[in-house]
Amino acid sequence: MKKIFITGITGFVGLHLTEYLISQNCRVFGLFYPAGNEILITNKFPNVKLYYCNLLNLDSLKLILSEVEPDIIFHLAGISSVKYSFQNVGQTIDVNTRGFCNLIECSKILTSKPKIIFISTADVYANKDTETISESTPVNPISPYSISKYSSELYFRYYIKTNQARGVIVRPFNHIGSYQREEFALPSFAKQIAMIEKYNLNNKTIYTGNLSPERDFSDVRDIVRGYYLLACAENIDQDDNIFNIASGKAYSIKFLLEKLISLSKVKDLKIELDPKLDRPVDIKKSVGDYSKLNKYTGWQPQYDIEDTLKNILDYWRFII
Repeated sequence: MKKIFITGITGFVGLHLTEYLISQNCRVFGLFYPAGNEILITNKFPNVKLYYCNLLNLDSLKLILSEVEPDIIFHLAGISSVKYSFQNVGQTIDVNTRGFCNLIECSKILTSKPKIIFISTADVYANKDTETISESTPVNPISPYSISKYSSELYFRYYIKTNQARGVIVRPFNHIGSYQREEFALPSFAKQIAMIEKYNLNNKTIYTGNLSPERDFSDVRDIVRGYYLLACAENIDQDDNIFNIASGKAYSIKFLLEKLISLSKVKDLKIELDPKLDRPVDIKKSVGDYSKLNKYTGWQPQYDIEDTLKNILDYWRFII
């Protein structure tokens, strides 16, 4: 039975990854900070052992990893909001980049020599609006968030080149599903719709930011399956260890909002632009090529976008 350690286990993706790993008969351990969602894990997965620790606390992190001695580490923890990163540049660099370096420093002394699956982001790529983005597309991170992720990639490659670590760099495109925080566009829309359905709030109005960007959206359940397949793959060259995970399709935010509205029990919903929800810098279009991942693991998307949107809306209906 593989021993798996997940940083950021109580987050949106961590919850789904935990569920998938348990279905694959893995023994799961996890790190969370700050406190908040851990009750979701303990209630749903009582056999998962949780550790409370800030990645910037090197000594505590070393003790925890030495106790677990994992076979595989999935690094999900960190600041994931692009909007938040613009407002908190120093903290984003500290948590995302220095926190990951601390994780590597602690893992390199373990006798288990764990394989590290570093979850980067497709936001590191240059803005090529007309191209499908492959792993060979030039990088040009334009937000503090994506800069912190790409600098972490560079550090990881240094550790790999010097035989101090082994693993895979994953560049996921946008992924959505239940448990995702409302600060992101689609869960925000779904929550607003669910609130209107239940309480008839906001004069049937949904407030949005810029709806024109086109994004490659995947179901988070497809994403975590891809992470696991990469963790299990034995044929990956450490000099060629970067993988996209994407659906290969681009949808405008406006199109997806209209799909959500079509699933609503309330008719005649209105849309109103809120300038406060716009990002300082935004990529116009992003669509990924997952052929390399498919070649190495056989992965391909299984969930239809409409099924995913219905799942998100039903989740918000349930918790409101």
